[in-house]
Amino acid sequence: MKILILHFLILSLSSVYGKTIKESILIQSNFDKKSNSKLELIKLTSTENINSKYIILYIPGYFQNAESFDLLPKEKISVARYMQELLPHESFLLNPNGIGRSKYLKRSTLDDIALHDIASSVDYLKSKYPQKKLILFSHSMGAITSKAYLGGITKCTKRSHCFDPQIAKKRQDKIHVAIFSAGNVCVTNDKPGNIIQILTKAIFPAVPVVKRMGFLPTKLFNKILFPVNRKGKKNVITHNLFWKFLYNPKNVSSKARNAIYNKTVEGVSAPTMAQFYYGAKDGCLHTEKRYESYQKGLSYIELPIFQMLYTLDGLAPPEETIRDDFSYIATPQSKKFLRIYQNQGHEDFMMSRKFHKNLNPLRNFILRQN
Repeated sequence: MKILILHFLILSLSSVYGKTIKESILIQSNFDKKSNSKLELIKLTSTENINSKYIILYIPGYFQNAESFDLLPKEKISVARYMQELLPHESFLLNPNGIGRSKYLKRSTLDDIALHDIASSVDYLKSKYPQKKLILFSHSMGAITSKAYLGGITKCTKRSHCFDPQIAKKRQDKIHVAIFSAGNVCVTNDKPGNIIQILTKAIFPAVPVVKRMGFLPTKLFNKILFPVNRKGKKNVITHNLFWKFLYNPKNVSSKARNAIYNKTVEGVSAPTMAQFYYGAKDGCLHTEKRYESYQKGLSYIELPIFQMLYTLDGLAPPEETIRDDFSYIATPQSKKFLRIYQNQGHEDFMMSRKFHKNLNPLRNFILRQN
């Protein structure tokens, strides 16, 4: 694949390793190689991990940009930098289409993230670093689309064969291990009055009307849904209705809460929102035209995986995620790992240095797969 790269220096700051260089890299999307379609990767490199044998590609969640994995580095709240402490590597944080400088399609879907954003990023990294082992680390919606990518999702035109086992194998051959944080392809929660039901009833009914729109930017959510404004003042109604499900308030600081809302939330495409709406109604996410369930692709995933779940996570509650997602993954039990973290919400581990310790078992998991 012909790769077009544009580098420019964004930031250089201190870390536990000394100097960490943060760069923005533009690569060519496979969506249309003849067009000016670009994807942005944020690269983090420290002086001590340039010669390491690993690279990690991070895929963020719904609404969010790459900064969610590098939230407050000066306060040492950074999943990517903590992972570099555990296992020296170069980090690449993806901004999906419509986020940051990634732009190639006005109306992208979950399928597009898997087919174009993740696929293009993996192919670029394997071309650029052929001798290094590539680790896929994804959170929430990023985990869902990563599972679709690994499961061999295709641009299906019929009501079957949307997931191809041969394509799945070729993709998995490029990946050393996959790490999933949350991310239930069936978006199920059996508890009455859960957040998925609230969102489906309160917000998502508008989706069928707006699904033909393009990208819904941050400013819209700043005005309508944000639980805090730029000065950190709390909007009690929106906080209690829509946002408290993101974290356990006892686990995260107000500074981290402000950062997660004001620094990482950038928007979402209307078709992606529509896909989640229909997924909640149907009991499982489906490909763009509702041809085939995302659950189908799980049976084609056979590479080593590590799944992290959280007992206070209403978006991917452990019991339902194990039943409707994890149990369908075909990875042999000897290479299939699950950790459930107590009294933690959906993004506590990203928002607190204390809960970065969730990541400690990943080092041995990765090294054991050599």
